[in-house]
Amino acid sequence: MASEKSFVEFIVDQMGAAGIISYKKMFGEYALYCDGIVIGLICDNQLYVKPTESGRSYIGNVIEAAPYSGAKPYFLIEEAVEDREWISGLIKVTVRELSIPKQRRPPKKTDHGDEGRQEGSMKKVDYMKVAPLAMKDLKKGAFLTVKTGEKLNTMAIGWATFGVVWRKPILMIAV
Repeated sequence: MASEKSFVEFIVDQMGAAGIISYKKMFGEYALYCDGIVIGLICDNQLYVKPTESGRSYIGNVIEAAPYSGAKPYFLIEEAVEDREWISGLIKVTVRELSIPKQRRPPKKTDHGDEGRQEGSMKKVDYMKVAPLAMKDLKKGAFLTVKTGEKLNTMAIGWATFGVVWRKPILMIAV
């Protein structure tokens, strides 16, 4: 059952003191945002708030449930949606924790050095070193072979160009 827009607008109004609250319809249900950060979902006319440690402390006796089949559990907020001050407080502590950037681990080093990564991933190549050879071979005619699992697919290269996209060098091949 899809959520009713009137319920979504009621929830957005209740959270108003937390910041700029907005929503976006997705697959018949709604994603909720506070100051541009996704803080929860409304599914089947029920409010689900993204789980955070500060949110867990704020709520106390937490009820967790999946907003849809296959989803990770969120905090299910039922009667408390009637309390404007309480729900705004929950959203404030939630968005505060969600807006802290997560520490990212540095990429794993491989024994390949800069020459490449793991099998099955793209290989790092200095394109300026291979460009002259590639252009020479393309003039004679060339093929591109790709592999998925055990299946090989060989294609004739129609044309190619070197360039830069998002500050990364690329070789684009049309087959």
